[in-house]
Amino acid sequence: MGQSKSNRRGKGARPLLESEIRAAQSISNSALETARNLGVAYDTYKKWAKRYGIHKVNQGKKGGTKVHRDPNKGKYPLNKILNGDFPDYPTHAYKKKLFSTGTKEECCENCGFNEARVTDDKIPLVIDYHDDDPKNKHIDNIVILCYNCMHNIGSGSGRGLVRGSKHFMNADNLQRKIEKTADLVAPPKKED
Repeated sequence: MGQSKSNRRGKGARPLLESEIRAAQSISNSALETARNLGVAYDTYKKWAKRYGIHKVNQGKKGGTKVHRDPNKGKYPLNKILNGDFPDYPTHAYKKKLFSTGTKEECCENCGFNEARVTDDKIPLVIDYHDDDPKNKHIDNIVILCYNCMHNIGSGSGRGLVRGSKHFMNADNLQRKIEKTADLVAPPKKED
């Protein structure tokens, strides 16, 4: 009927032994397969393996390198997106497709930033459209930037940050805004 105390997980469950984990790792090709062989959830395996300092994500060395997808396959092939066949294709999906196919490297094209966040292991990058038109997805119209470079040199679309808003300005727009502000703030000139 119920599980014995030795196999039960949760409160009162026995810890996984280092020898058990090593034995399961030796016959497994991945961390997920190791967890299955131990009869526990992946998170449980990960917790105990890290505690012993033996956590291995890719034990069998299979698939350790990043495999790029064929850009000409799928419902929305990249070559058709670049040709303008799908102008309303979402920017976040477009960025992901550029990286997964190997068309663009997953780093800032201005400063080379490519550090992943600790919280979700993603590299915070955005697409900047040179002509401020997110429907123009031609490869010459985009540049991959980190948030810092987007703020400093971005052309002004800001669509990678908050959809539909303009948080950033190019140099010309910034200069116009400074001139307008100076006119409003400057005191009127006195005539002699």
